[in-house]
Amino acid sequence: MLVTRLLHRFEKWRRRWQQQFAAPTAPLLSPAELLALQQLANTAPTLSAQREVQYPLLGERSSVFAGSGYEFADNRLYNAGDDMRFINWRLYARSGQLYRKLFIEERRPPVWLVVDRRQPMCFGTQRRLKITQAARLTMFHAYRALRQQLPCGAVIVDQQAQWFPPVRQSQALQNLQDTLLAAAAVAQHTAEINLLQVVRQLQTQLPPGCIIFLISDFHDLEPANVPQLLELSRSHRVIACHVIDPIEITPPPQGDYALWDEASQTTLRLNCDDNAARQQATLSLQQHQVNITTWLRQGGAEYQRWLTTTDSLQPTTAAAHADANR
Repeated sequence: MLVTRLLHRFEKWRRRWQQQFAAPTAPLLSPAELLALQQLANTAPTLSAQREVQYPLLGERSSVFAGSGYEFADNRLYNAGDDMRFINWRLYARSGQLYRKLFIEERRPPVWLVVDRRQPMCFGTQRRLKITQAARLTMFHAYRALRQQLPCGAVIVDQQAQWFPPVRQSQALQNLQDTLLAAAAVAQHTAEINLLQVVRQLQTQLPPGCIIFLISDFHDLEPANVPQLLELSRSHRVIACHVIDPIEITPPPQGDYALWDEASQTTLRLNCDDNAARQQATLSLQQHQVNITTWLRQGGAEYQRWLTTTDSLQPTTAAAHADANR
């Protein structure tokens, strides 16, 4: 009876704890923060695809479509039904055959935001969680794309990949915003989709010429993933936004810590009071970050490092490169 009573009390305490701490309802970003991100996006540099675009929406980027754009491409023999306005009369005078002028049409490159919301992103020791910084980056680039009237789609990677089709108005971002800003759930030991599985899906489902932001801590990136990234970057502009916490670069100055290693399913001890152990841990952490940086760049991605303590959303590619090679 006593055991039953204790178990009952424990169950009530567990449910109360989950309601108060394990399942928070406050969104990751407040309305004021979203407004500030939108204002910042209005002054941000414009996005460029740097690839030939195959998206059907007319715009400012050169595409593989030969139509009635502004830049002359070639001549071809006139076919019945072609627009008479584009006949090359000078070539007709020389050759005696009717030719039609072809132009390179300009298209708008779609922007795709791939956001990691898996359990390792629910971590942070200063200022904010990695998942919160990822949400800031995502909304900033979404507002930035819509300001340029670029179609903006997204993939949220969690227990599974949730696809949000491209939209061209900020009001249509509501579904993405609600899912993205939802508070993270308590860690559950359930299978999660690998980020590179989504990369393979992007390669097969997106038309060439997109601008793709990969926003993650890339904790499961491996050298074997480099060819997949390289294949994606050959057809698209890929920007890797590496979100990390400061403690993932330099351990705390002092203290004795127990760390859970997900790969080996074991608990590791880190004694920062021991200078030799702390120095070894620092070298190991920094080497891990160098490896991630190297693999992303070898995969053709533009690398950006974003600390959870960073408030500014101006890219720091050069600083990231310097940090990674220390």
